[in-house]
Amino acid sequence: MSIFNINAQTQDSARQQSDFVVKQILIAGNRTTKEPIVRRELLFSEGDTLRADAVDAIFLRSKENLLNTSLFNYVTINLIDINEFEKQVLVMLEERWYWWPYIIFEQADRNLSAFFNDGDWSRINYGLMLVNNNFRGRAETLKVKIRLGYKKQFQVYYAMPYLTEDKKHGLAFQLSFYRQNEVRFATDSCKPLYFRDDKHQVIDNQDLFLFYTYRPKFDVRHIISAGYNRVHVSDTIVKLNPDYFGIQTTHSQYFTLAYTFDWDCRDYKFYPLKGHNVTFELGKIGFNVLDNEIDGSWYTRLAAYKYFDLGHRFYAGVGGLAKYSPDKPQPYYTERALGYDDYLRGFEYYVIDGQRFATGRAFAKFALVPMRIKKIDSWSWDEFNKVHYSFYLNMFVDAGYVDDTRIGTNNYLSNKLLTSAGIGLDMITYYDIIFRVEGTLTQQGKSGLYVHVLKAF
Repeated sequence: MSIFNINAQTQDSARQQSDFVVKQILIAGNRTTKEPIVRRELLFSEGDTLRADAVDAIFLRSKENLLNTSLFNYVTINLIDINEFEKQVLVMLEERWYWWPYIIFEQADRNLSAFFNDGDWSRINYGLMLVNNNFRGRAETLKVKIRLGYKKQFQVYYAMPYLTEDKKHGLAFQLSFYRQNEVRFATDSCKPLYFRDDKHQVIDNQDLFLFYTYRPKFDVRHIISAGYNRVHVSDTIVKLNPDYFGIQTTHSQYFTLAYTFDWDCRDYKFYPLKGHNVTFELGKIGFNVLDNEIDGSWYTRLAAYKYFDLGHRFYAGVGGLAKYSPDKPQPYYTERALGYDDYLRGFEYYVIDGQRFATGRAFAKFALVPMRIKKIDSWSWDEFNKVHYSFYLNMFVDAGYVDDTRIGTNNYLSNKLLTSAGIGLDMITYYDIIFRVEGTLTQQGKSGLYVHVLKAF
């Protein structure tokens, strides 16, 4: 029997099982967010008969769904008795601030630790970004970015996650232009090589992406993305690396197509402590239908993680990520393994190129300071004057392997098992802000202290 049975039990049977009927759902605190957006995340509806022994689990998962929309800072769900067999459900929301005029001042390296290690302060971006994370109160995202400095970029992004009345279908698009005076053109000894020209643009890129999302269940999403990319580099780049595009040209264009399946049952997607998630992606770069098109390849990615609440403020987790693409030579411009978006802790300074890779991670955590909430009465903005924070001691082990079939490359960290272990301190606070400081030791005996912002993985 399911944990809740919609319109399938009479009040007489509810009396026998001490169940109750949800007579009415009351939603409060949603000054901006439309009520249907809130109801979409609840595991129950008006008229449902809920089992008394399952109510806590249903309410908890509904609360987690609402928090994972990143629309609310706090959510509480309570029962109000009407009579012995009928109840109201009160959903109390504390909304976030949705309009964000960001002043951009950021490093443009692969990660914050690599930036501190290289010490190249010329790789600084600055500019302005305007974001609304709840446009029209329908959980739509509107983003306009003007970035100057190291990377000159203009970007527009708009997402409508609830396009249809049943709130299962969504669309998004992204248009972006960027150019730089410096570009990474090759990798040597697992370190990126850069070419810079202060008088001319070295790379000029335009891209357009369309996204379709289908969410048939609370925890499942299907995403289809299609994109067009056009890129031009200076002739020096092609001379330095003839395999940059895989074809002897300074400009190229190509289509991309990808399908993603995402099954996410985590309690808090930015810093999960319980639950699991599985993400599978199948994609293709380049279809040989355009002039000067990159001779790309198809690829698959699979990520799976499991998180455990061990009790007494202890937590654990295990999981990994794998990517596969064929042996055929790939353009340097599109080939990605570890050291880019994905990396092993302790190897943040390195780029490990290859056609395939796999990583595994295990960790144990202890809540040094469980979540605490502090109300700052002197702040008048309700969206900011209630701060929550928590600290976790994190002990971890990482392992990975990159398969590189190219011969003659000085990629000394590929084709071998890489391992690292370490200890860290994580701080989690409101608006999904996460700070991590980690001390790591690799199997080569190299140690380091690394700083990360936002999320672990």
